[in-house]
Amino acid sequence: MKQSNKHIVIYTDGGSRPNPGPSAAGFTLTDRYGVQLLVKGKYIGYATCNEAEYRGAIEALKAARGLGAESVHLFSDSELLIKQINGEYRVKNKSLIELHRQVNKLLSSFKSWKVDHIYREENTIADSVVGKAILSRSDVILLDNRMAFVTSCVG
Repeated sequence: MKQSNKHIVIYTDGGSRPNPGPSAAGFTLTDRYGVQLLVKGKYIGYATCNEAEYRGAIEALKAARGLGAESVHLFSDSELLIKQINGEYRVKNKSLIELHRQVNKLLSSFKSWKVDHIYREENTIADSVVGKAILSRSDVILLDNRMAFVTSCVG
């Protein structure tokens, strides 16, 4: 891995239509200079919006780890997700407790990490792949600015 990719910037999102309902997680990974490394949407089946937001963070962190990142800066438009990860809010929802634990375990595998809230308007690419994955009921990957749909085994 090139030196510039040891720090990865993540934009993550999740959604369900309706809530709860068919759901997907999505993320973009860039290097510190903004060069796009990966854009992916993952169809996750029936879930709540908050579960999908957590799954987006989990999928993104796994992908960053797979690319050899040593540090990450994760951005999400989910204020709940960010405040729970940063310890500002307690995780009370039973379905989110295990997802929260997974996120914390993944974050601790990096030398350094930071998570910050952004507004939805600043998260359009991750939001777009979430929408495409929900509509197609399949995983999607952005290749050369074109969507590729991957057959999903989720029912």
